[in-house]
Amino acid sequence: MNQQPEYDVKFNKTDRDLELNGIWLDFGGGSQIKVRRAGGANRAFAAQLAKRMRPHKRKLDAGTLDDSVAEKIMHELYFDEVLVEWTGNWPMPPDGDEVGMLEFNKYNVCWLFETYPDEIYAVVREGALDYVNFLKEQATDLGNASPPSIYYELTTGRREDQIIEAAAEIGGVLPQAIEERPELREDERFYWDAYNELATCRPPADPPRLIPWSAIAEYADRYAFDLEFLAIVIWIVDEQYIQFCIERSKEQRERQENPEIQLPRGMRR
Repeated sequence: MNQQPEYDVKFNKTDRDLELNGIWLDFGGGSQIKVRRAGGANRAFAAQLAKRMRPHKRKLDAGTLDDSVAEKIMHELYFDEVLVEWTGNWPMPPDGDEVGMLEFNKYNVCWLFETYPDEIYAVVREGALDYVNFLKEQATDLGNASPPSIYYELTTGRREDQIIEAAAEIGGVLPQAIEERPELREDERFYWDAYNELATCRPPADPPRLIPWSAIAEYADRYAFDLEFLAIVIWIVDEQYIQFCIERSKEQRERQENPEIQLPRGMRR
C-alpha cells in the first residue's frame, strides 16, 4: 500500500469563522444562499458524509449504488450541514412554473436540488467545496498557493516539449521558466501523480469543473489517505489548472479574432 508522505507546503489560510458561519452565493435577481464550507473547520460535514455513506459501502465499492440514492443522501447532507439560510425568490413546487418566496426547509431545498441540478445544486456544491471562497482577507493570490514545481507542471510543463522544439526551430533561446525549471520533490511527485489520476474523473465542461469530492474520497479510502488534506491539495492544484485553462481559452479567442498574431509553428496549440 502506498504511504502518504508528509507535505510541508504552506497553503493560504482559510477563515474558520467563514467556514462555520457561511458565505453568500449569488444566484442573481437578489436570490442568495448562505453556505458553510463542505470540509475544513466544518468537521460535521465529513463526519456525516462518512456516517451516511457507511450503510452503502458495499455498493459504493462495487460501483452499483443507484445514482438517485447517492443524490438523495448528498442533497439532505448539504441541507443539514452546509446550508444556513437563503433570501430572494425561488422556483416553487411542484413544477417550478411560479417564482416567489419559498420557505427554507429540507423538502423545498431538496426539491430545488433535484429539479435544478446544474443551476442550483452544482453551484451550491462547488461554492461550498471551493476553499478559495473561505480564504482570509490577507491571503496571497492563488497563483502562489501551490509550490512552484507543481505550478510549472500545470502550466509550462504541459507544453515544454513543444516550446523546446519551437525554440530549436527558430534558433531562439529557451524561456526562463524552462531554463530554471523547478524539480518536483518526492512528496510533491506523490501528490502530482494523485492529481493526474484524479483528473480523469473530472466531469466534461468548458471551462473545466473541480475534480469531484466523491472521486477524491474514493481515492483516499482506497489508499487509506487523510481525506481532508488530500482534498485540499488536489483542489488547490485544480483551481490553478482551471484558471490556466480559462486564460488559455482567452488567448486562443484573441488569436482567432486577430489572425495576424501567430506563435511559431511548434508552439501553436
